Amino acid sequence: MGKISTEESYALSIEDVTNTIANTGTEITYLAEGHIGSGKSTILKMLMAMSRFKDTHVGCYFDCTTKDMGDFLIPNLQSIGDDGIVRFAPNSELGLQYKKPVILMFDELGKAVPPIRRAANRVALERKIGEHTLPKGSIVFATTNLGAENIGDMLEAHSRDRYTPIRMRKSGCDEWLENYAIPNGLNPAVMGFAKETPEIFNSFEVVKDPKDNPYIFHPADPQRNAQGFLTLRGLERASWIVDKKHTLSDVALTAALRGTIGVAGSKALFSYVNMLGSLPSVEDIEKNPLGAIVPDNNMAAQSMIVYRALGGQLARSWIDNWFAYLDRLHPAMQGLFMQSVVATKANGGPEDFKYPKVIRICTSNATFREWCQTHNYAFTADKK
Repeated sequence: MGKISTEESYALSIEDVTNTIANTGTEITYLAEGHIGSGKSTILKMLMAMSRFKDTHVGCYFDCTTKDMGDFLIPNLQSIGDDGIVRFAPNSELGLQYKKPVILMFDELGKAVPPIRRAANRVALERKIGEHTLPKGSIVFATTNLGAENIGDMLEAHSRDRYTPIRMRKSGCDEWLENYAIPNGLNPAVMGFAKETPEIFNSFEVVKDPKDNPYIFHPADPQRNAQGFLTLRGLERASWIVDKKHTLSDVALTAALRGTIGVAGSKALFSYVNMLGSLPSVEDIEKNPLGAIVPDNNMAAQSMIVYRALGGQLARSWIDNWFAYLDRLHPAMQGLFMQSVVATKANGGPEDFKYPKVIRICTSNATFREWCQTHNYAFTADKK
């Protein structure tokens, strides 16, 4: 493994990038630079999910890769009056029609054609689009890939000076599981594969020889980059495929995964899915918690069951049965469930849980409280 670069040592998590934009983005236009498929475009969704913006702002996504000259402003010939002055109409994707503050993301700015990059300059610096000014409180930011990836992202010096670049690092495994995979109900087998294969979260900048990590994008391996590689974006699509594995032949499943997460990723995930064997269905645990299969001596399979529960499969009607089944799992898996349930979000208060649905179901249940006492888990936070 290579040394971490100075840039990488100052790289922020996606949560920190989002928080920085949320708190200082009305005055500063940030340029979030990050790895291929690392979730940069998700920043807009995360901003719009914040309570402070939900009712006051409109999220506007401007895909710079699909725009060319004339896609920013066009002459509004119908507006020409006796003065003979031509006025320009802005693209609706810029959000001026809403007459309220916007959160405007220029996605993939570094891949935009020069006219679009130049048109975005004034918006970045002055919050103006032609003769129109964005409403007070608007936030503008942009995203781009790392220059070191050598995939064509570039800003001229005079354009770059209008932005404040901040490096976004790839999520670590636990971050990805807790903040994205579990809340979005990704396939348990894919989550388990990610947990068991932490090298898929590595940055190419700490992998000197691409042969040392056959999964990820690496600028020094153009053949792999052309054939396919594993990103967090691809891992989400792989989850959708594995969800339907029972409808596919082994060859079809492998081919679909190969095209989604590359050769090495597809082989490893396919092997992992087969290794897990049979997991108890949600219905098995609900109807027969003391008789449902427990994958003894297979911690990966047991962790899948826990992740599935955290992902929203639990229901208030059978929570007692879940704890009866949980008691049969390895103590480490019991700890994984409990620690995840009671964990709070970053910067949150005691009531701000990562998995609000699960915590609401659990904390209103007497069996949960008894289970906590029996297993020495303290839980005293106020509940909503």
